[in-house]
Amino acid sequence: MPALTSEKVEEFLDGKLRLISDLTEQLKQALESISSLNTEYDTILVTLLQLGKDKTALVGENASLKTQVLGITNNLKQAKKSLNDLDQYTRRDCTEIRGIPLPEEPSEEDTNDIVIQLSEKISVPMETNDISISHRIPSAKHSMEPAIIVKFVGHKVRENSYLARKRLKSVSTADLGFSEAKKIYINESLTQKNKELFNNCLKFKKDHSYKFLWTNAGTIFLRRDANSPVIPSVNVTVPTMFCHSITTACLAFAFLITRFRFLVTVSSKDTTNGR
Repeated sequence: MPALTSEKVEEFLDGKLRLISDLTEQLKQALESISSLNTEYDTILVTLLQLGKDKTALVGENASLKTQVLGITNNLKQAKKSLNDLDQYTRRDCTEIRGIPLPEEPSEEDTNDIVIQLSEKISVPMETNDISISHRIPSAKHSMEPAIIVKFVGHKVRENSYLARKRLKSVSTADLGFSEAKKIYINESLTQKNKELFNNCLKFKKDHSYKFLWTNAGTIFLRRDANSPVIPSVNVTVPTMFCHSITTACLAFAFLITRFRFLVTVSSKDTTNGR
């Protein structure tokens, strides 16, 4: 066994000390890394918590904005409806006469005189001073004669004229001195929105075999036949009216089924009693 000298012991201890020193340095670096990671984790955690708070605030703000937008939308709809109602109300003393041909010289036309002549034909007494103003209005369809809009001085005169429109069945433009015999119509003066609704109702009437369509004070009414209920169609779309008719039909069908079952039950009981 070699002799253990002080130099060898010293060399051995130096090696161990260097190893311990390296390990200590590595441990120190590891601890520093862990400390840095802890700091980053804390920063990320704080950021995530803040993002969570911001998200909650944004969700609440978004819900508030949706409520505000919904409120503004409803207010806008109500404002549009109010404006349309007001516009229709200002037309309460007006009617529109359609079917009157244009003269060769439009500037020579006296629409007041046409209104008075037509009133005589439908037996409605009227004088020039009953008319506030009358004139032609442009037609969206170039193939149609421009209607004559009439504003009466009094609402009673307007009502008498409008209610007498049924007598127009026996009156044509020939009765007013025109060469052609065309039908004449007296309609209420409707707002643009109500005209669009009326056109939708007219299409519905044709497509679903309804017999009656009319207006009264700007309100549009539909009726399938003389025995059917009257359907007011203010602010009602064609699909809604269609659903209404389907619902009515379903109720009638359900009533018939119930009635049939009742009769069958009664018949069965009578047969049993007969035995």
